[in-house]
Amino acid sequence: MKKAKKIKRTDLSVRQLTEADAHVYLQISQCDSTDTLHKFVSFLEAHTLEEAKRRIVTYNKQYEKLYGLFTKSNRLVAVFNISDGVKEHNADDIDSKGATVHFFVGKRYIGNNYAVLGLQELAKELRDTYEYFYFEIKKSNSASLAVQEHLGSELVRDGSKHKYYKYYLVS
Repeated sequence: MKKAKKIKRTDLSVRQLTEADAHVYLQISQCDSTDTLHKFVSFLEAHTLEEAKRRIVTYNKQYEKLYGLFTKSNRLVAVFNISDGVKEHNADDIDSKGATVHFFVGKRYIGNNYAVLGLQELAKELRDTYEYFYFEIKKSNSASLAVQEHLGSELVRDGSKHKYYKYYLVS
């Protein structure tokens, strides 16, 4: 495992999204078919306020949660979908020590290291619950691959269309 590059920001916080966050979720999740959100995590898109509320409610279950990364001024800049357990390629069992993670950064906030910072904050928040985060990233998603490099994640499998990473949540 590589050493994570340190990026410090003290004006950011991470917390679970609630229905009250639907308006800000809608603002950063709206996109068109050319946007990376649509290409890589379209299941997190929302085009109406009702759809944003439904996404938040749907993804906040016992085994799955939606978290947001907020600035000091309470602006939502990134969203993280955390699912209990990891089922690696060709594995029969689900590893309950890990969490499968999908994420996106709002279009106007890309380029500010918010994905890295948010995942580091989530790691602090959830390290008593999970040992690692697991990512399945399309090889064409260069931004998310760069996030894994910044985090120092371990490449566990290089498939034909995806790369699979583990990011260990150590103190």
